[in-house]
Amino acid sequence: SNPDIQTLNPGTYIYKANTTGGTNYSVVSSLATGSLIVQNLSDIIPYGSYVILSSLPTLQTITTPTPVPYTFPTPRRIFEVADSVGLTNATSNATAGDWIVLKNGIYSQISLTSNQKGNSSDYLIFAGEPGARVSGVSIQGINYVSFYKINFTNGINVRNNHHIDIVNSQLTGNAGGGDAFYATYQSNGEIRILNNQVIGETNYTLYSANEGIYWEQLYGIGNNTRIAGNEIYQWRDGMSLGQARGDTSQPPNTYNWSIDHNVIYNTYDDAIEGDGWHGNLTISDNILGGTTQTMLAGVSLAPCGPG
Repeated sequence: SNPDIQTLNPGTYIYKANTTGGTNYSVVSSLATGSLIVQNLSDIIPYGSYVILSSLPTLQTITTPTPVPYTFPTPRRIFEVADSVGLTNATSNATAGDWIVLKNGIYSQISLTSNQKGNSSDYLIFAGEPGARVSGVSIQGINYVSFYKINFTNGINVRNNHHIDIVNSQLTGNAGGGDAFYATYQSNGEIRILNNQVIGETNYTLYSANEGIYWEQLYGIGNNTRIAGNEIYQWRDGMSLGQARGDTSQPPNTYNWSIDHNVIYNTYDDAIEGDGWHGNLTISDNILGGTTQTMLAGVSLAPCGPG
């Protein structure tokens, strides 16, 4: 059971099993430090139980990302849903400025049609209460939509979209063949991915296809996008921004992008991969590292073109 942490002495660490097999544990509380502590341990306690340890000689300390500000507008209407049928009905009836609030539960994939979207003044917002889990999102040609505080268990797949926000959520992989966020086709611009956990698998390798955040197309993948305040770990690449091409007669892979204040660690290849050519791409204030596997590069821009 959950111990009363108020009675524990400084220097003790309280861990909780994250997986059914009990092979992965994350810190619940540390009375010794304000940093987040991540530790993979052997299978010694069952799923959902707690263990108190007085010393951890192989501790890996990871600094948590600094959240970036994000303000949601006041909802015009609120649709509260408790199951997948209710989610489908609410999605069919909601319009710009509405919130669809998912209560604790497991939901099927969110799929939107061209008339189910917001506008430049009022986004359509999907928000989750604690425990809300959605199998994934697949949207094409949809604009002005926000996703907030939702656990996406099979990733997010966007095709030819703009003005999409993903905020304070948790993403695990299966979009586009294993990625947590997968964007394809042109004009996936004006996208904000802010303050999320983007979590890969423990068996990632250099030859895995899995990327935490992946823009797949060759050219013109969108302008004015920000990826900030995220914790991204256990991927081949933390993020990959387009494919490697140097044809400057085509639009740049990215233009006016900012990648900032992320913490990216335990990636087998690169934390941030920016193959191709980019215009006004700013990469700043990120923490890149990890000890579980060898990261080949924190930031890789090779091969690269002008920009």
